[in-house]
Amino acid sequence: MLFMLLSTAFAQDAWLTDTHDLVRWPDGEPVMVKSLTDGAKVEIVFEDEELGLTRVRSGLDFGWVPSATLTTEAPEGAVPGGLLDGLNLGGGLPPGAMAPPSGLLGGN
Repeated sequence: MLFMLLSTAFAQDAWLTDTHDLVRWPDGEPVMVKSLTDGAKVEIVFEDEELGLTRVRSGLDFGWVPSATLTTEAPEGAVPGGLLDGLNLGGGLPPGAMAPPSGLLGGN
């Protein structure tokens, strides 16, 4: 937990300059975490200059993207992003959840 707090305390914002997949591991068979669009905001966690890859966080997801596809200057029309992306904070049910039967909540 402490490592996660320290790693995010010094994270730098960046934006993708091209549509790209966020992948789980920096080498080997790529396993896609999620697809990011041009202008998506991410946070830089670690840059591996030797591999030319950067580990980033997008919402609650972590993964690797090519370093050349990142800029630290916000582009016009940048897509918002941050730690709370992907959380259901709107008060509704999360995707795939079912409402409890009305009798359990005192309704008819």
